[in-house]
Amino acid sequence: MEPKVVLEFDTLKRKVRVFHGDNADAIEERMRALGLGATLESTTPVARDDLGRAQASAKQEAQTEARILKWLLAINGIMFVIEITVGWWTRSTGLIAMPMMAEMSRMMKTATP
Repeated sequence: MEPKVVLEFDTLKRKVRVFHGDNADAIEERMRALGLGATLESTTPVARDDLGRAQASAKQEAQTEARILKWLLAINGIMFVIEITVGWWTRSTGLIAMPMMAEMSRMMKTATP
């Protein structure tokens, strides 16, 4: 099932562009409920093609982010194994990577959909 709402964020301008169906009132109510000073600047009808492009763009962006997070997780895992091995080899508890393990588990939770 495709989402009924697609969001495009412009963090520099502190704006969000919402592509939606016929549920504008519900979306506006939820945005205001966040308590971040949301205001409606404009509303214009959007063709189905534009909505489809926005959905495809959001899906592509999510896949790119997931791929980057998986690479970071792999690098973090390799560093963890290296630190554990060096710590064990030198018999140094200071090099045993408990902080790295905590970071790796946090990244695993973020990377999995």
